[in-house]
Amino acid sequence: MKTLRVAIVSVFAMCQFAYAQQQAPASGEAQGRVIEEVIVTANKTEQSVQDVAGSVQALTGDFMQKANLNDFSDIAKYVPNTTLADNGVEPEIAIRGVQSVAAVGGGDNSVGLVIDDLALARQTFFHLGFFDLERIETLRGPQGTLFGKSTTAGVINLITAAPTDEFSGFISLRHGEEDQQFSGAVSGPLTDTLSGRLSVLVDRPGSRFENTFNGDDVGFIDRTVWRTKLRWTPSDSTEFNIFFYEVDVDHTSVNEPLTSLSQADRDFMSQYDPNIEDNAFDGKQSFDFVDHTTIDNARLYGVRMDNDWGSPLLFENLSTTLILGGADMLIDAPQDLDVSPADVFRVPEALENIRMRQLEARLQGLTPGFFSLGGGETEFVSGIFLQDERVNYDYRIVGGDDTVAYLGSPAGLQVLGVPGIGGGLCPTCGLPDLSGITSLAGDGVAVFPEMKTIAQGYFTQMIYRPVPRLAITAGLRYDRVDRDAFMPVRKLHPSGEGDASVLAPALGAEEDVTMEPEMRERELSGKLSLQYEFFDGDVVSYATYSRGFKGGAFNFFALNEESTLQVEPEFAELYEIGLKNVLFDQTLQLNVSLYRSDFTDLHVYVRTDDGVIPFLSLANAAEARAQGVEIDGMYLPASLPWLTLSGSFAYNDATYQDYPGGGPNGENLAGETLTNAPELSGVFTPEIALPLHWMGEGGVISLAVDALYTDSFFTDPGYRPANEHEAQWIFNGRLSLMPASESWSLMLSVTNLTDEKYFSLKSGYGSSIWPDSEFGRAADRRHASLDFSWNW
Repeated sequence: MKTLRVAIVSVFAMCQFAYAQQQAPASGEAQGRVIEEVIVTANKTEQSVQDVAGSVQALTGDFMQKANLNDFSDIAKYVPNTTLADNGVEPEIAIRGVQSVAAVGGGDNSVGLVIDDLALARQTFFHLGFFDLERIETLRGPQGTLFGKSTTAGVINLITAAPTDEFSGFISLRHGEEDQQFSGAVSGPLTDTLSGRLSVLVDRPGSRFENTFNGDDVGFIDRTVWRTKLRWTPSDSTEFNIFFYEVDVDHTSVNEPLTSLSQADRDFMSQYDPNIEDNAFDGKQSFDFVDHTTIDNARLYGVRMDNDWGSPLLFENLSTTLILGGADMLIDAPQDLDVSPADVFRVPEALENIRMRQLEARLQGLTPGFFSLGGGETEFVSGIFLQDERVNYDYRIVGGDDTVAYLGSPAGLQVLGVPGIGGGLCPTCGLPDLSGITSLAGDGVAVFPEMKTIAQGYFTQMIYRPVPRLAITAGLRYDRVDRDAFMPVRKLHPSGEGDASVLAPALGAEEDVTMEPEMRERELSGKLSLQYEFFDGDVVSYATYSRGFKGGAFNFFALNEESTLQVEPEFAELYEIGLKNVLFDQTLQLNVSLYRSDFTDLHVYVRTDDGVIPFLSLANAAEARAQGVEIDGMYLPASLPWLTLSGSFAYNDATYQDYPGGGPNGENLAGETLTNAPELSGVFTPEIALPLHWMGEGGVISLAVDALYTDSFFTDPGYRPANEHEAQWIFNGRLSLMPASESWSLMLSVTNLTDEKYFSLKSGYGSSIWPDSEFGRAADRRHASLDFSWNW
């Protein structure tokens, strides 16, 4: 850490030195390229990202289109200190090493997702196509004051492209080696007061794998997205924005394919597929039942009304905002739990039905001289937030035609903890009585949890400027969260006689039960920051403290009353200082932040030991800390007008401070690294743009290479080599051609230029059934695509 501190101090000193050395352009000298200002809404009002007292990284829609990004799994690679592990159903998002752990259903995210002012508490909404956007903002650290509960790690704030006052649009076609994509938008005025925008994305990536069990192609994602936005301005002071968003997804995934087979497991599986193998990178896998996720008619919809009230009484620029909206999603995600050609355990049905309704009302404005002891000004935003969310699950785990054979295999005996075979993952389960039983197909357990969450938030934030260069921000939020659950557990048997179930007790369900837990939470969140500008605002320094909380959660897959039904709320406190610099006549931008976040009762994944198949479950880790530094910047060399350099870097030290019983053998994990928390991550992009004079109207050809680095990290607190992602450099490149009018563009993109073999997901869930084998999902190898866009 001493070396890190020296480096940080050096960067701060360099920023000040650089400003001292810069010279104003001579009178009459032509102004060259400048870094364009990026506007964000991190404080619920539009302002430059350089004026926000916190670590914010914004990717513009233009950049995402140029970099060929329309899925968050790709976007996350361009935001250091952000990771995503996508299992095909509910992505696990982490910011600064703290991840969302709502996949068990009964909890919220640690990373909030906001789309056009709608706060979405479920990771499944990250499957929406991120296209035709104005920008994506990543707000790091607790954002409880303005964004409410369940933002202890940060917020992903997505703003889609708005209707335009003039007729415009685009059509984009992509053809790749294994995929095709169409996206487009048309926008413009419909009447004197009404304008609209219609956007569509049709994504048809081809198959990624051959299933050697039956010869089928699997691993494709078919996604169709429609978005309609209307803007109505009945008067100069009133504006309505209405949007409707519909998504359909059909995804055949390979949840956790085999990456290393033991000889005993290979011998057993080869009875069902003689071609069974464990090479994750040759495009071949073997499953008797392919994971198939469908999202039918997922909808987001809302209306936002803005009123400008002018400057009444003591106020200036007084305005109100009212947001009404909702989201609905139905997901079916059946899974092959044994991830093999044998029919051992499967989830034939995994339905999740989400319904959310939201209301938010805000009052904001300026009070010159008010609260200012005779001078200065105070900018404020105050409001209320109401949300009603209902979640229903229908989740079944059953055996198959080959379960009996599996239970007698070396892996099955080891899992059951049979003496002389192994310690077992379930030493208390015992070997079921299989006398006269030849098949356990349809035998198992089902859970049907329902949850209702009513959330209320009341917030205010004031930015007081006693003198022009100094700003003091203070915010406070009070949240009320009422959560009720109805959680039936039922044993299953093919004949319908639940009491006759053989596997239910081995899975942890000794009897049919219904549990009805409830939570009542009343919490305060807050923020305090100081911000001071140097050198006419070209250098901005800040110091921030914020506190946030994540609501408690239920464990939807608790199969008996002795299981852990619920976990306590998670709390986070952030201490952060930073410098934001725009130097050399807006040709150099360099932002640095140093942070420490302390977490109490951090929500973490654990695997239950109630039965043969450990369910994912939530638990509280007593204390954790994430601390480090983040740097991002851009440089436009005046002497090299054809070159642009940009990049971001993050160092993150995220560890448990105290976690009794958190280890695989019950040890305290104090001092161990959090899961999904690489220590180093970064991206560096040099881009060359050269004029083309041979084109009639002139044009530009550009070449860019993205160098992306992610340090090693673990995905499971067992810290086994099988769950470790190795440190990885990935290079993406793109060559594009565009006329001066920008009416069209042609781009050749190549991802993973060096054809690296690495994993996008490594998980130990399959090892619950095959303890001596390893599992993971290979990332895409080198892939080329050609994009043509026509703009008007």
